[in-house]
Amino acid sequence: EEGFFSSPVPSLVIDDVIWLSIKNEQRIVIIDRSGEELKSIKIEGELSDMIYDGNFVWVSDPKERSIFKYTKDGGFVSEFEVSSRPTKMTIVNENLWFVSTQDDSLTWMTKSGDIGEVYQIGGWPMDILYDGKFVWTSNAREKTVSRITLDGEELKKYRVGDTPIQLIFSDFHGDGHIWVLNYGDNTLMKLTRYGMRLAVITLENGSSDLATFQDKIITYNPNTELFKEVSAEIGGESMERNLWRDPATFDDDQE
Repeated sequence: EEGFFSSPVPSLVIDDVIWLSIKNEQRIVIIDRSGEELKSIKIEGELSDMIYDGNFVWVSDPKERSIFKYTKDGGFVSEFEVSSRPTKMTIVNENLWFVSTQDDSLTWMTKSGDIGEVYQIGGWPMDILYDGKFVWTSNAREKTVSRITLDGEELKKYRVGDTPIQLIFSDFHGDGHIWVLNYGDNTLMKLTRYGMRLAVITLENGSSDLATFQDKIITYNPNTELFKEVSAEIGGESMERNLWRDPATFDDDQE
């Protein structure tokens, strides 16, 4: 079975190996399923995120202001220096998009390292995702999420909870939904892809990890070491079936 887990400890599963960040040793280790270490990659600065695009592994290092490109076997390919401090990343078609908490920016660049556009996205963007149509960021300081079109022509912001730190997309039903983990007020929110709030779930204090698996949305609390499952169907599919709920948006210009 396949699922997706968004974790503060960067890790990847590629074929039969696992890429794992060892923060206190400033390195990435590649291990097989038996736990044997196959390769060690030294990190000069501070690893923030790792993603795999099907061909290459991309590593963001905010301290070095760089994004590194590796083969899936751990071979170094390139280092791309950027002007900001890149943290979370996502692949959008043939480009790499990333956020920076240093200057509250969202940037996309080509896989050859050429910077495309830089957008001012919101206060302290902690996470980023691509839902197949829009790019989303969670803005911890502003208590918002931002949604931007790929051409940058339309940017909308929607109110969520206190200190939104993680985002996940589920396409279990309807047109799919955005889930927001709010660390500051211990809530999980379900939004439509147009920013309408469908459900708010109360979590235990300290919940910080978010996953989707089959028809479940799963949170994990490292303090209690407990998981909590929520049905992906909670709150319904859209606002049309939930007319009593107020929009989460800042303005009255709704789609």
